[in-house]
Amino acid sequence: MDKHFSTEGMTLIQKVGPFVELFFDFTKLPGLNLAEEYFTVRAVPSASYLPVEWARPNSEGPLFFGLRSGTHYNVELLRTPHLRYRVESQIKPLPWVDLIMEHENLCRLVWGNLDLGSLGQGKEWLLIEADGKQVARCHIHGLPEAHIRNRPNHLKISFEGGSEIFRVETNLNQTQLVARLQVDLEKRTPDFIFSKVTGPSRRLKTRAEIEAFFDMDRFFVESFRKKVPNCPAEQVGGLLRFIEDGKPVWEVRQSGYAAKPNLGLIDQIQTKEWGLEKALPVKAFRVGLQITTRHRETYRFTLIEKQFDQPHANGLLAFGEEEIGRAKARLAETHPHSSWDQAFLELVFYFKVEGHPWQEFQRESAHNTRWDWEPGDSGESYSAEWVLFDLADPSQELVLFRSGQVHRDHFKPKVVLKPHNDRRLLVWWELERPGVEKFIKETWGVGLDQVGFYLKLHEEHLGNRTLRPDLETPIVDLLGIYQNLYIDVEPNRCYSAEIVARHHHMEAALTPVSGNIVTPRGKGEVSSHLAGVRPLGDHWHHPSQREVRQNGHDSANRAKVMLHLHMHSPNLFRVEPFRDSYLKDVVWPIRTPHGEEVHNPPGEWALKNCLDAWLPLLMVFKKLADEGVDYQCSLDISPPVAYMISHPRFKDYLCRLLIRMQAHTQSQIALMKSRLEAPAFIWAAQKHLDQLKALDFFYNQVIHKDMIGQFRALELSGFLEISTCTATHGMPACLESMPDSLDAQLTLAARAHHRIFGDRPRGIWLAENSCFPSVDRFLDKEGLHYYFVEAEAALSASSRPGPEEFNPLVHPESNVVAFGRSRMGRVQVWDAEIGYAGHPDFREYHHRHWGLPLKRITSKTSEHKEAYDPDRAHQTAREMAQDFYKKLCSKAGELEHWEIPNQPLITCTYDAELFGHHWAEGPVFIEELLREFNRVGDYIGLTTPSHYLVGYPSLPEAIPNPSTWGHESTHIRWTDPKVAWTQRELERADGIEQHYLGRAIKGELNAYQKELVEQMGVELNRAISSDLTFVIISGDFEEDMQREIQKYLDYFYKLKYLIDNGVEDQEFLAFRRYENDMFPEIKDYYRIR
Repeated sequence: MDKHFSTEGMTLIQKVGPFVELFFDFTKLPGLNLAEEYFTVRAVPSASYLPVEWARPNSEGPLFFGLRSGTHYNVELLRTPHLRYRVESQIKPLPWVDLIMEHENLCRLVWGNLDLGSLGQGKEWLLIEADGKQVARCHIHGLPEAHIRNRPNHLKISFEGGSEIFRVETNLNQTQLVARLQVDLEKRTPDFIFSKVTGPSRRLKTRAEIEAFFDMDRFFVESFRKKVPNCPAEQVGGLLRFIEDGKPVWEVRQSGYAAKPNLGLIDQIQTKEWGLEKALPVKAFRVGLQITTRHRETYRFTLIEKQFDQPHANGLLAFGEEEIGRAKARLAETHPHSSWDQAFLELVFYFKVEGHPWQEFQRESAHNTRWDWEPGDSGESYSAEWVLFDLADPSQELVLFRSGQVHRDHFKPKVVLKPHNDRRLLVWWELERPGVEKFIKETWGVGLDQVGFYLKLHEEHLGNRTLRPDLETPIVDLLGIYQNLYIDVEPNRCYSAEIVARHHHMEAALTPVSGNIVTPRGKGEVSSHLAGVRPLGDHWHHPSQREVRQNGHDSANRAKVMLHLHMHSPNLFRVEPFRDSYLKDVVWPIRTPHGEEVHNPPGEWALKNCLDAWLPLLMVFKKLADEGVDYQCSLDISPPVAYMISHPRFKDYLCRLLIRMQAHTQSQIALMKSRLEAPAFIWAAQKHLDQLKALDFFYNQVIHKDMIGQFRALELSGFLEISTCTATHGMPACLESMPDSLDAQLTLAARAHHRIFGDRPRGIWLAENSCFPSVDRFLDKEGLHYYFVEAEAALSASSRPGPEEFNPLVHPESNVVAFGRSRMGRVQVWDAEIGYAGHPDFREYHHRHWGLPLKRITSKTSEHKEAYDPDRAHQTAREMAQDFYKKLCSKAGELEHWEIPNQPLITCTYDAELFGHHWAEGPVFIEELLREFNRVGDYIGLTTPSHYLVGYPSLPEAIPNPSTWGHESTHIRWTDPKVAWTQRELERADGIEQHYLGRAIKGELNAYQKELVEQMGVELNRAISSDLTFVIISGDFEEDMQREIQKYLDYFYKLKYLIDNGVEDQEFLAFRRYENDMFPEIKDYYRIR
């Protein structure tokens, strides 16, 4: 499906739709004097209202772009000189001016050393002109800066209506064309899909959507004119028609740049809202065209307005083709990266009567590509039509697209128990009103209002089921839109449930008995039974199973210390980075409508975690190894992180973000200097810039973007043990009732790790440290020998371990080992009150200065924050690492007097992102701690899971208490009422996936449909991510995270729609595979073709 375009030294590949990758062969391109110049890429579309795309290659590629299908582009490689400029002014001394390239097509002008109040002689506004065109207007008391696009040669700053202040001559346009590609991106056939979508309500919800494509308006007009040749372009409208069980039931307007004003509404406003006895005659109408981009970056921005004395003879108020062209040009000028075709456009109508201001009275859709429809409960099959019609004569219509059928899914009656905390469970159920009504009618001959509904709980023990009448719960809203509730239970019990109906003294079950769930022991509860000790039995090889070379020998260690880092960030990357403004020639960081900068938006999370934590930690590990400092450290690199840091798109974006961050920091320093900021803050900003340059050099010049290769080399040398994590950070305890999805999370994780690192993982980090009693069966199946739990899971295990959390536990029915997290290590490093990370010298995470992290914590009780001193902070971090080492030694000395069957183990587990992202000095702390182990002696020693288990195979035998490392070690944050709906939707999709896998195995699906089923599995797994629900509960980017869950489930149902309707859309499948290609192992995992 790839389409190639090549010229000397440059190749562009159209992968799917508008998404292209650009490669370079520098051996066939002219050489560069890197001290003077560099290459840039400019992709220029033929349509003037589409944005020009820019990028700066720093390798052979690929560079990734999201362009527009069906469009011609000139893709140009330019030899570009480094920025030089000259300032001229009649003012003496010469004004201080700095010009910084923040993007290849965006510069930032900053000025200072000017008394504008005196110079302006009462004039308060400045005009900034670029190549003779006004580009900005600034108040003299505002920030002395302006962002300027399009690489100007000449800049002039003057008072509005007054004299020139200074001018700047630049070399920004002195580029030289090196190579050019003429690219015609294939136009794809428009897709019209009608499918199920998900949301908090359990009711059926559908979405009709026509895929946005370039120049949709022209396509609609040309299509309609084939049937109605003389219809003016401005009279062509579009609507969606929804059909239930073969009958049209609803229509909603979607497009058209004209509409008839509702005159009756005008009369109602005057008489009912204004209180006039009689409506006044309308003097004039005004119509505006407003745009709202898909995710509201641009919200109700007016592109064009037009005034009318009266409607046209056909009753319409309309914009003509020329006026719509001007609106598109205005959008290109003011919001160059907002897509007209993907946006929501509205006609806004106003009227004017004598003695009253303009009054809005009507809104009509002018351009929309999708609509969500929630049908009633009576229908069984639904479809939609995209209809074009004459706005002046609606009887003239053309059905442009007809969808296939969406059938109502009927789920078998069931009740499901989900973990919440030690004394509460989330219960949700599947019951449909028609089915319940029929059952009650057939059973007792009565209606629903004559019966009661109850949730009955059973206690399960050693295969015996005992009814618990004391825990029975009446269900008031059995058939409501949520169908869930929370019930109070007892700790350390195994429960099952069913829903019954009662009429007088008679009872009938509405659902089968649910699967079992074990509630955790209460806080502080421990088993009265002491755990026995048994040999581990399993043996395996890992490079870290060696003696750590330090001052002494392993055999002299009083205790072992395992430092484990959990490296994870959700994969929120898209092939079309519509919100990633750092890639575009717009102001970055993005700002809210109120002008506040948004730091670390979701699209940048993984990149920022990489720059703040993963790269600095890798620098530490490599530096110590290169210096001959021996150490051992355990870390898991989650499949999303391993996928991202190895993917060319991530590498491309990370390089471009690094360039943008350096330029932004440089321009902020210039702005600080212009405002005579305190030297301490300027120095802190300069040190921040130096750190970014060091990361850039390390990533590009030292490791050549190969983070996986460096981590793997350190593992093969015995410094690291790298394990994996559940595939998309799905929580095992929340997936206990979905064993197929849980198995997929574990199997895909292990296989993806093998593909990326070249070796099978020996252990796994279960997302959020979530576990349940029989989780070991799933791990043992995949050859995963160990996992990690909270200290509370070990302390409150099924049998009481004598050494508390200082020896791992082995499961009774397998050789799977659970390492309990040290409470001391947890509190000492990360506790909000006494933890190291909260020291006043350390960099403040939340408070910024000029948009940069330039403040130190100073005080936990005051908003006053002083300038950050990196040197002082780093010294404090080193002292704390030495203190932590002493505390670990002290704990080891204490453990010597315990009756511990093996050498004690202090397991310190943390999020890797703590060290650098949340705690800026964290990598310094880690480096000094590892150095301290190496230089001080052999009182305690470092180890990894495989290293420890090969030497000390006799372990306490017990099942860890169900827990997480979240709030109070419970699942509260992941089964909260705000996100409980996700549990239902994921389980529904899991059941549908199993149904289609069964059909594939039976031979009921063709080869293409089997590929769709495989991709459905990939989409489902992407939706199973604990990060997304956690962020929703935290209250940050709540809408984004809910949309992320829904996005993958909605794609799941679109793929299902293609199977159900026998539609073969190879390009849509190719698009999903291109964007969501995390698990190519899915084919071998399912084995259905």
